[in-house]
Amino acid sequence: MHDAMTHEQLLRAITALAHVAVSRWGLEGAALRLISHSENSIFLVTPASGPKVVLRVHREGYHTVDGVRSELAWMRALESEGGVKTPQAIPGLDGADVQMVADPALPRPRMCVLFAFIAGDEPRQDGDLIEPFKQLGEVTARTHNHSERWVRPAYFQRLTWDFDHSLGPTPNWGPWTDGPGLSDDRRRLLQRLVDVVERRLRRFGQAAQRFGLIHADFRLANLLVFQGEIRVID
Repeated sequence: MHDAMTHEQLLRAITALAHVAVSRWGLEGAALRLISHSENSIFLVTPASGPKVVLRVHREGYHTVDGVRSELAWMRALESEGGVKTPQAIPGLDGADVQMVADPALPRPRMCVLFAFIAGDEPRQDGDLIEPFKQLGEVTARTHNHSERWVRPAYFQRLTWDFDHSLGPTPNWGPWTDGPGLSDDRRRLLQRLVDVVERRLRRFGQAAQRFGLIHADFRLANLLVFQGEIRVID
């Protein structure tokens, strides 16, 4: 059923689910505006009273509940211990950060998380990125330093991006050999490259000083600039 939906039908179903989801935080009747739809669907939520917040409706079947809880735990620790400004999750009325919400048009419930709104604008590719990127280097260093000393919760679980889970036998995003436009000649050529990458990564190893928890996605869409300060939102 899900696969047969058009993009517009899917967005309508996710939006309907989002309107149900906000009730988990006591925000029935709040105005919702879709501001991003890529890996997840992001809504700006404006209640009749009180501050605006941000609702994230997760894509289906990518992260586990504990995987999302682990992300939120690190975001809290980064802000409280690492000096990195991040949006903080707001627990639902039942005290849980992650709410499972269903809609009749979708085959399975979706994970939903509500975040406090933090101000800022996404850096523009055609803008002056020199100063923001200087700060981003510092933020990246703080993030990496914190990850090395952070004591993770017992439930901690995130996707692993080693060779096996990227280009190897159990890829998180599916086999690279199924990619579009791959002729036999191109596949053979790329296989030679994959073999080289595998050999080099096996030699590099996964010792603690070389392999561990990182942010891995400091792209412009995951950054905000507010009054000259760089902020990380994902």
